[in-house]
Amino acid sequence: MAMDNPEKIGSGSLIVKSNYLVNAEYRLTPIEMKIIYLMAMQVRKGDEDFKTYQLRIKDFQEDLGLKDNHALYERMIEIVKRLMTRVVQIRYENGNVEQFPFVTWSMHKHKEGTIGIIFVPKLKPHMIDLKERFTSFYDYNVLSLRSQYSMRIYELIKQYEKIGKRTIAVADLRRMLRLQDKYRSYNMFKKKVIEQAKKDLDNHCDISFEFTERKEGRKIAQIDFHIKKKRLPKQVRANSARKEGINEIEKAFEEMGIDKKQSDRYLKEEGRDPEYLLELIEQTKQGYKAGRVKNPAAYLISLIERNANTKTEMELLREKEIEEETAARKAYYAQREREMALIEAWREEYEKERDQRGEKLLEKATGKDIDLFRGYVKNNPYLRKKLLKDNQLHTAHKEFAFWFKSFLLPEYEPDFINWIHEKKGYSVEAKNGELQITGKQEKLFI
Repeated sequence: MAMDNPEKIGSGSLIVKSNYLVNAEYRLTPIEMKIIYLMAMQVRKGDEDFKTYQLRIKDFQEDLGLKDNHALYERMIEIVKRLMTRVVQIRYENGNVEQFPFVTWSMHKHKEGTIGIIFVPKLKPHMIDLKERFTSFYDYNVLSLRSQYSMRIYELIKQYEKIGKRTIAVADLRRMLRLQDKYRSYNMFKKKVIEQAKKDLDNHCDISFEFTERKEGRKIAQIDFHIKKKRLPKQVRANSARKEGINEIEKAFEEMGIDKKQSDRYLKEEGRDPEYLLELIEQTKQGYKAGRVKNPAAYLISLIERNANTKTEMELLREKEIEEETAARKAYYAQREREMALIEAWREEYEKERDQRGEKLLEKATGKDIDLFRGYVKNNPYLRKKLLKDNQLHTAHKEFAFWFKSFLLPEYEPDFINWIHEKKGYSVEAKNGELQITGKQEKLFI
C-alpha cells in the first residue's frame, strides 16, 4: 500500500533500527543513505510489514545540483538502481554472518514526481516492532549531515548515548564503514572520518563527542568516543514538539471518530495551532464525561470551526523567513558536498597517478637516492625501527617500497593541489583543514 503523502524531510520523525543494523558493515553514498533514512522514517510503530514508501524526487534536487527536471528524474532512477545492488552484512554473536540488499523493488511515478521503494523483507526484524536492543533517533540529526561516515558514526555513538562512552577498534570501524582499502594511513582516516564526524555532529546533532586514541605499540588500535548530549537549536526543538503534538491530536481525532481527511484539513491545510486544538479536545472530553456532550466528534468540530485559531500573519512571516534561511543553508551545504565529492573523485584519480609515478621513480632510483633515504630513515624513530637493520636499509621489509616511494615523491597535499590546478584547471585552497574550490565553481556538476 503506497503512502499518499510522502513524509516531509526533517519533520521530527523517529527512525528506529536494531543495534545489529547500526553495527552492520556497508558503505553507501550520502544520497543513498538519505534515501534509506527517508524510507525508515515512514515505518510506523505497530506496522506488521513494510509498505511501499514514496520519496519526492524534488527533495533531491539541491543534493544533485540539477535544475532540469528530466535530468533529475533520470539521475534518481539510476541512483535507486545502484542502491538496489548495495549489500549490508550483519554479524551475530554466534558467528553467523547474514548478507542481503537494502531495497528489493522501486517504481518511478513520472506524473507524481515520486519514486516508490520497498525494503527487502530480511530487514523486517531490524526495523519493525522492535522491543529490545535497538537505537532510535530523530530524522533531522542525520538528514542535516553531508558525509555518509558522519551519519554512520552518529548512529554508532547514539547507541551508547546513555552509557556516555563507546570504544571501537580502528579495524572494526574501518570494517563497519567498508574503508579497509581507503584512507589507508591512520592520519588520513582520522582527518576524513573521525574529525569530520566530530565537526558535523558538533554543528548539527543532539549529541557530539570528544575522542582519545589507544595505542598498541606505536599503532593507534582503538578510539574512545566520549559522548556528550547537546541541547538542540530552538527551531529544531519546536519542530519536534509540534510533530509530537500533531501525532497526539491525530490519535485523539481518530478515537473521537473524526476521519483523516478532516484531521488533515485542520492540521495541514489550515495549520491550526496544535496546543490550542489539544485544549479543545480536552474540553470536549470533560464535557462528554460530565454528560453535557452526546456526540464528541460533532461537538469538537463545532468548537474548532467556531474558534478559528489559525496561524497569525507574523507567524507565517517568521515561518517563511525560517524556510528561506533553511533553503540558503541547504544550498550552501549542497554546494560544499558537490565540491567535496568532486575533490574526493580527483583524489582517487590523483592517488592512482601518484602511485604510477612512484613506481617509475623506484625503477630509476640511484645510489644517491638510497643514501638520502637512509639518512631520512635514521632521523625518523618510527622508520628507523622498521627499516634499519645493523645501520643498513632493510630492503626486504614489506613496507620498504612504500616508504621509499613516498620519500621520492613530492609532499602529498601541495602536490595534489598543484595536480588539480594543472590537470583539472581549478584553483584549490586549504581552509580550516579542508580543501575548498576557489575558482570555476559555476562549472561544478556531479
